[in-house]
Amino acid sequence: MSWTDRTDTAEAAAVILAGGRAFDGPVTLTARQAVTFDDVSAMASRISGRKVTRIVVNDEQWIADKVAAGTSEIMARMTLTAFQAACEGRFAQVGPLLAELLGREPRTVVDQLEGSIAA
Repeated sequence: MSWTDRTDTAEAAAVILAGGRAFDGPVTLTARQAVTFDDVSAMASRISGRKVTRIVVNDEQWIADKVAAGTSEIMARMTLTAFQAACEGRFAQVGPLLAELLGREPRTVVDQLEGSIAA
C-alpha cells in the first residue's frame, strides 16, 4: 500500500486550495513508494529493537477479534473490506504529485514509526 502521512496530505491539500493551479478531476496524493505489511513489520522491528511479527488471520477470526475488543460486528465487517482491498493491491498506487506540492519528499513509514516510538 502507499503509506501516506495524513499531515503531508493535509499540507498538500492546503497548497492546492491556496494556489492558482487548476486540477482536472480527482487529485491523488500518495507516497512515491508502496510498502507491504511485511515491510512495515521489518521496519518496526529495526526501529524499536524488538521483533515485530506480522500475523495474518482469516476474515472470520479478524471479525471475532474486533468484536471481542468492543467493535460492533457491522463495523468490523465494514472495516474488513479495507484490509481485503489492501491485500488485493488496491491501495498500491504511487505518484510524484504529493512531493511536488510539498516541495519536499513526503514523510516515509520509517519517519512515522520513529515519531510514534519516540512519543
